[in-house]
Amino acid sequence: MGEHKVNSKLKKENRLLYINHLLDDLKSLAYMLENNRIESDVIRLGAEQEFCLVDQSWLPAPKAAAILKSLKDKHFTTELAKYNVEINLDPFEVKT
Repeated sequence: MGEHKVNSKLKKENRLLYINHLLDDLKSLAYMLENNRIESDVIRLGAEQEFCLVDQSWLPAPKAAAILKSLKDKHFTTELAKYNVEINLDPFEVKT
């Protein structure tokens, strides 16, 4: 969908910012594991669906922000690009 452009020459400060965010995520995961913050007694199931927004010519349509504003629904959220929207279902408990 569209044209995929990869910038392999990121500026040093952008690489450092990315690495710092990644390290923060890993620290959070380590904390959760060390402090038993991940549920093990309950099984939950959730789902998400991503949408690619296109125009009449089937080209990417950067309308995500406008659509989200008009929907006013917490289940819909942004994705990586201006032409992607995601919907998340509320997780529910699976009883065995």
